[in-house]
Amino acid sequence: MLVFGAGGYLGGALYKGFSADNRFDTYGTFRHGESGEHKFVLDVLDTYKTAHMVRDLKPDIIIWSIANKTEELSVSEIGLRSILNNIPESTRFVYVSSTISSKQNQSEDVIPELRKPDQYLANYVNGKIVGENLVRLHPNHVIVRPGQIFGFNANNAPDIRMERILAIIERDLTFLRSDNDYISVIHIDDLADCIRGLCFSDFIGTLNVASSPPVSYYEFYKLLTKMLGLDENIIQPYKSDDPTNAYFDLTKCSSVLRTKIRSYHEILRNLKKAGG
Repeated sequence: MLVFGAGGYLGGALYKGFSADNRFDTYGTFRHGESGEHKFVLDVLDTYKTAHMVRDLKPDIIIWSIANKTEELSVSEIGLRSILNNIPESTRFVYVSSTISSKQNQSEDVIPELRKPDQYLANYVNGKIVGENLVRLHPNHVIVRPGQIFGFNANNAPDIRMERILAIIERDLTFLRSDNDYISVIHIDDLADCIRGLCFSDFIGTLNVASSPPVSYYEFYKLLTKMLGLDENIIQPYKSDDPTNAYFDLTKCSSVLRTKIRSYHEILRNLKKAGG
């Protein structure tokens, strides 16, 4: 098992989970730190080093969980391409993508449009689109399009949205979030479980993975606030004039995955039971 991006948010959870299971020899790549027996400090743009590592390890399963908002396009066109060119067709390749369309109730068949350079997160989204197209050329692949990921990471640190809430608290402000714009979300632990299952599945193709039903930004941020143990009234609702409602059609997800994905309401109930 080889996890690319094992030092990141999702990659860290996957690497920690697989490393704790003695059925697997788990290796991970890290952008920073020190190399060890199962850890490689690696910049995937170094194609020579990357190709040699992959050929030497001969992993049965590769999980790509790298996300780079500023260099995603280069990471895909150079780093990802190099890896795919140096593994056999039998290698199971799990590619973690993103929500790359703003369509409502979007299925896996949606054809995303490349963003213009001046558009929000253009490099990141375009890099994921390029990455998906490259991975589809590999016979044994699954492309995971997750909802917006939330929860504490492998080191119990808050996610990026929680950090925004904490920053608002420091400034003694309220946080306005739309209550009529709906999105798909998934807890990091549930997503990691789903990916573990897909590693050993015979499913080939693209899969939306998220909780059902979708939630509004207002509901979502209230949940995050409660997970931090803060007063949910910090989050205040407003009506968006142009809601995108960029949520998933999860029909295929429910038929392919055996893993249970908790809904927003289940996680909220569990928090209340725990006194959170």
